[in-house]
Amino acid sequence: MATYPTARITIDLADPTGRPLSGAVVIATISGPDLWSGVVTQKVTRARTDSTGHAEMALFPNSSGSRRTTYRFDVQHPEISPAKFMGVVVPDVASITLVELLGGVLPPTDSSVPNGALVLPRGALVLPRGTLILTA
Repeated sequence: MATYPTARITIDLADPTGRPLSGAVVIATISGPDLWSGVVTQKVTRARTDSTGHAEMALFPNSSGSRRTTYRFDVQHPEISPAKFMGVVVPDVASITLVELLGGVLPPTDSSVPNGALVLPRGALVLPRGTLILTA
């Protein structure tokens, strides 16, 4: 059990057809030990999506830390190319979605993409409804 504050990260993943991506592994790795009131935070946190493509993880809000750390998120599944998102800062909030978190590292909206979807590195798409779509 954590002895430091955490933010609940809500994760919803889907494949390119919109079907829930069951069994995907999301790994959050903090760039180094961070401190909160003298307590060293957890380095790696893993979550696996359920049959609805949903998972949750509790992460230290490194925006409150004393060491200016960042998180790297890796998404792995046999049916998709690995996705990696770096330089993520978790705010000091009770709950936030992975899509909202990645908002700080997303490229600008590409007007050529239908429905104003945001194109992410490594072929992932974020749709307005908040589901992260990962492509093969």
